[in-house]
Amino acid sequence: MEPFWGKTVVARFQEQNPSITVDWSAPIYSEVSDKVNTQLAAGAAPDVFHHGIVLYPQRRDAGHCFELTNYYKRDAADFEDVIAQDWGQDPDGTYWVTQINQITTATAYNKSIFDKYGLNPPGGSLTWNPDDGGEFVDVAREITQRSSVETDQIWGFFNNKQVTADVLGFLGQNGATFLSEDHTKSTMHEPEFIEVIQFLWNLEFKWRVSPTADDVAAITENVEPGKAYHAPFAYQRTAMMNLLLGQESAWGSPQVEELPIHAVPMVKGKVDKVPAVGACFYLWSQTKVPDEGWELMKFYVTDDESQLGQYTINNYGLPVKRTVWDNPRLQTEKSRPPRELDAYLEPLRSGAFFTFQINAVWLPYIRAFGAHRARAWNQEATVEEAMRDASKEVQALLDEYYASK
Repeated sequence: MEPFWGKTVVARFQEQNPSITVDWSAPIYSEVSDKVNTQLAAGAAPDVFHHGIVLYPQRRDAGHCFELTNYYKRDAADFEDVIAQDWGQDPDGTYWVTQINQITTATAYNKSIFDKYGLNPPGGSLTWNPDDGGEFVDVAREITQRSSVETDQIWGFFNNKQVTADVLGFLGQNGATFLSEDHTKSTMHEPEFIEVIQFLWNLEFKWRVSPTADDVAAITENVEPGKAYHAPFAYQRTAMMNLLLGQESAWGSPQVEELPIHAVPMVKGKVDKVPAVGACFYLWSQTKVPDEGWELMKFYVTDDESQLGQYTINNYGLPVKRTVWDNPRLQTEKSRPPRELDAYLEPLRSGAFFTFQINAVWLPYIRAFGAHRARAWNQEATVEEAMRDASKEVQALLDEYYASK
């Protein structure tokens, strides 16, 4: 983010706010979390810092966040065209962060594989269901079976099991959630939740349209470390996958800019919902310049050029300001496929995007879910058994947290 921040955001902000001086730094993205945590622990954090939206309740409870409610109320008119700010809001109406970008999910597909087998591209019209998989699994099965006689097997879908794009996406479309609406009860044991996890399990072990862990290991055996996350798809061994915008930046596949990868709106279940995540700005609770810090945060979110630059220069998610979604720069400056940004913008335009149920035990409940899900994938428990055990563990975490409140 360094060139963009230094040459665009900070320069534009200081030009419009000459009385405020911004001293900024841009650590490597993968090191941001550790650096911020160290600074917070030492009581020497930046006045404004950024991190994922799901962490704000923990930072709030730890006393690291400056409450923004009064600023939001005062400057509400400035945020009329900005989406998802309520994700940094508590149920009682208090605000803690500003959402600075939006990363949504689409179904990416390899056109050359579809062409090879004479199949129509998914086109955003494929549907799935937890019973027999639906049209989506029919297409994935066709590709998998027809390629089975070839030297290099191609699977119809890469079930990456990514907790946002795959798990949260299919959960939302099946009307399922991790928690109750008030976040006090675990719902992982409920039928709609179990149906989704069983569906994901079936993709690999029943319908066999997705590579298993052993298959993935064989595909990625010679892939450069750190570049294997999406290798089954990036190396054209799977025909489709659910892809969060921006994750293609980690593809290590040769000639990545020329890959025949395209995107369509995410395959749909019985509910029209698409998962999304995003980063946000925090105002440090011990800042001595809260008004100035707020002005910088607000500027980044509401300034058209800053919102455009965030995406076009850094490929750092889509703008949260609606008025720049149709700017041609969003369409023309993307260097890697898939380039069909409309597939990612569709849920933002329609309001069908959603995120995790954010609370202070988000990270523990996701870890508990992942540990028990692994038992099912390792054939140590049925999906139903694993999810019921996960639900019990998460309920204990929730009970302990809310009892302390």
